[in-house]
Amino acid sequence: MATEESRYVFCAGEEAIGLFRRSVDALTGSTCSEYMVYDLRSTNQGDRDDMQQWEVNLEIEEATYRTLHLDLCKKHRTEIRKRRRIVS
Repeated sequence: MATEESRYVFCAGEEAIGLFRRSVDALTGSTCSEYMVYDLRSTNQGDRDDMQQWEVNLEIEEATYRTLHLDLCKKHRTEIRKRRRIVS
């Protein structure tokens, strides 16, 4: 879990942590979105509770946080667009 000095945390399930341990590029280049990143400077208690639900919590640097946050946004945007096409 993050220390007081830490500001960013990567939380993940088994598949995502395996890819992350290989490299950030391995994770962002995959279709895996079973992870979350948190900015502890602005997080609320609900986010802190959510962090405890993940298998792994690792401290990360700001640059990694930004890369992974953008990756999640892109992956979820793709999923949302797919769902909209199905519904339409």
